[in-house]
Amino acid sequence: MKLYITLHTTAELLTEQSAADCEAAMRTALGTHFQGSASDDGWTLSHIDRNLFRPAVFLKIVPDADGTLLWATYKPDRMLLLFMCIWSVIVFVVAAWRSWLLLILLPVFWAVMIAGFSKGVEAANASLMETCSATEVVV
Repeated sequence: MKLYITLHTTAELLTEQSAADCEAAMRTALGTHFQGSASDDGWTLSHIDRNLFRPAVFLKIVPDADGTLLWATYKPDRMLLLFMCIWSVIVFVVAAWRSWLLLILLPVFWAVMIAGFSKGVEAANASLMETCSATEVVV
């Protein structure tokens, strides 16, 4: 499993389907694999799984000479980042007041978040590839 320490990653997927077929496949995947909506800029999605650290997915479907390119950007959910920041402040305050040993908890919680986010990215990317019969373009 690749760890995304920056909590932000992108993927470029290529499929032989047309852009219209990909759009239709994504619409049918809403409710089963993903939840979200489409707009003029692209898709804003969230992968449906049991991972609490699942990423927000921003997807653009671009027609290409070889088929269709899917550009996916994965970022952590804003509420998760807000929770982790508030939790970090609470741990710092309690550590300053009581025991500095509590600071050991901070890297542990952030490591769990990075590992959970990385696992969520892998699951969401696999669902995107399955939905649109795509393969990942490795640059």
